[in-house]
Amino acid sequence: MLEAHVADLRGKAGRQAKVASQQQRLIAAAGLEGVMTRLQYAAHIGVSNPTLTRWVKRGMPVRDDGLLDVEAVESWSKANESRLLAERVKA
Repeated sequence: MLEAHVADLRGKAGRQAKVASQQQRLIAAAGLEGVMTRLQYAAHIGVSNPTLTRWVKRGMPVRDDGLLDVEAVESWSKANESRLLAERVKA
């Protein structure tokens, strides 16, 4: 049972990575630089999508088109580093 659950999680991670890669190609084709989707950024920093969604609700900046400006997000993350670390430890 545990092995099946682990295999399922690995499958989900692989699918998420594939989607993130496809999204990055579309962003590059659109000529956008320095932006990522939420899924891409979550994979980039190694957090889950629900964690990233919580951070957005807590004020993480999101562009009007729903994409993340990586520089703005990293600046926000540094300013909120202790709180974010505490949340990651609890999860």
